[in-house]
Amino acid sequence: MPQGGRFLSQVSTPGSSVVSSPKSLLGAGRIDPFRIYPLDANNTIPELFDHCKSFSLATRSSWRILWPGFSPESQMPAAWFRKAWERPIVMHALAFGAIVHMDVLRSPRLSLENPLRLFHKVQTMRLLKEEMKNPNQAVLDDVILAILTLSTNEVETVANNIKEKARSPFNSPLASIQWLDVYGCISHVKTHTAAMRSIIARRGGLENVELPGLAEVLFLSDVLGATQNLSKPHFPLLLAARDLPPLEIDRVLRFPLMKLGQAFESLSAFGVNERALGVLQTMVDLSMIIDGHTRGAKPIKDMASFILRRNAVQHSLTSLPSGEELEVGEVSSVCLYESIRHAAMIYSVAVTFPLPPLTGVFGKLSLALKGIMETSKFDPCWQLSPKTLLWILTLGGIAASGTDERAWYVQNLEAVSGALKLSDWRYVVVNIEEYLWLESACDNGGRSLWDEVLNDRFLQMGID
Repeated sequence: MPQGGRFLSQVSTPGSSVVSSPKSLLGAGRIDPFRIYPLDANNTIPELFDHCKSFSLATRSSWRILWPGFSPESQMPAAWFRKAWERPIVMHALAFGAIVHMDVLRSPRLSLENPLRLFHKVQTMRLLKEEMKNPNQAVLDDVILAILTLSTNEVETVANNIKEKARSPFNSPLASIQWLDVYGCISHVKTHTAAMRSIIARRGGLENVELPGLAEVLFLSDVLGATQNLSKPHFPLLLAARDLPPLEIDRVLRFPLMKLGQAFESLSAFGVNERALGVLQTMVDLSMIIDGHTRGAKPIKDMASFILRRNAVQHSLTSLPSGEELEVGEVSSVCLYESIRHAAMIYSVAVTFPLPPLTGVFGKLSLALKGIMETSKFDPCWQLSPKTLLWILTLGGIAASGTDERAWYVQNLEAVSGALKLSDWRYVVVNIEEYLWLESACDNGGRSLWDEVLNDRFLQMGID
């Protein structure tokens, strides 16, 4: 994947534009010398759009910053760039988003006073205000795109997160696909999000959004926001995601992970309902595809379909009802259901829909999971499902790395592993790999957690 640094030096700042030759003046075929860019004396607009396009060239797909898997024949890049040339509001919005993207790549040297970024943000807001003076005449897709850019590129929230930059406790695979490692650092602005949803409702829903690719980007933004906030998505599944064919997992993918997910079936009606069981199985299948790709055994050929499926699986996971929302008798143990649901969420942000630790999502989930388990510590479900408890505590303990909750997970994991007579990490893995567990992503964090468990055990035995 190309590194953002080499593009950063190419972007002009106000007052720094230098023309070294007639060739550079005419843009060497890249810049149209006869095109007028609104209020852009330093020719930064073409360079900012080059930043967007450069990532797509590296993967032979269209605009990789927003949607890396679109097929080469997709109409999205041409449609969006054409809109940018024709509509100043779209041009400024996309330029603002590109600058924020580049600023995040610079982190932790993120400046809140970037004059170019502030300029394009102000222009986007000004033009948006003008558009909304006559809402009946406004081009709604352009307005939606502008509000989306403002909502998901609030650099102040990025700066707040970067102040305490932390290393992820997991080795998350494919973390840069759709730039989850960048946009996952950014908290959505609630007022902008509410306004955008209102206009999409006027449009008749996501399926009626006409600008190519915009509905998919809005869907991703919705799923990302739901994951960050541990809430449910606002929009339903896209029709394209509903029509995906069933996954076919062949022997090459299944053989190394034959035990993966098998234990969930035994928890049916006890700790998981039919709907949750279906979501967990799709996460198992997705994990096998990711594992085969990262090992090089079977690389993903159709990245567009993979991305659509991955986002759909995350949508389904975040859409699962909470324990309080379940029908009476739907599961025998609500606390076990809730613990499994939160553990699956931890696994998702570590493996299948990886987010950076800057979001604080690992801490949120480990804290919430601890609360659920504390209130149900006398529930008989834990005695009936000790291996499930082992898996839940392990994922929660890894996610709690660097937090005050880590010690609680270590103590309880020591007790449970002792009851199961487990003294070696290898035997712990044998017990938890029947749930959701990908060694390449989780093993290092698990070993670090296990070292703390052994230290706690030795202290209790009086061994230094």
